[in-house]
Amino acid sequence: MLAFLTYLESGRHNSAATRNCRLVAIHRFFAYVADHPHGIWVNAVAPQLLDTPVNRATFPAEVMAHAVAPEAIADVIAFLVSDAAAPVSGAILPAYGA
Repeated sequence: MLAFLTYLESGRHNSAATRNCRLVAIHRFFAYVADHPHGIWVNAVAPQLLDTPVNRATFPAEVMAHAVAPEAIADVIAFLVSDAAAPVSGAILPAYGA
């Protein structure tokens, strides 16, 4: 795991896909070593484009029609920290817009 992360940090791979792979690898590592008996779970939310004022000013309306509202992301996070999500660990939940 450490060798893989070191390779990715070498500077030769700086694309968005590589950064996302790094985040997924780090997430999976922490999910693997999480201390479940003590109530530590590791999950992540991977939102698509967020509906923010800056993004609305940057992207065309047809792209923003599929953006995710920040409230929707908050709802996903609220679920993950609730007792209902107790059996969920190691998940990367994608959050797509309409």
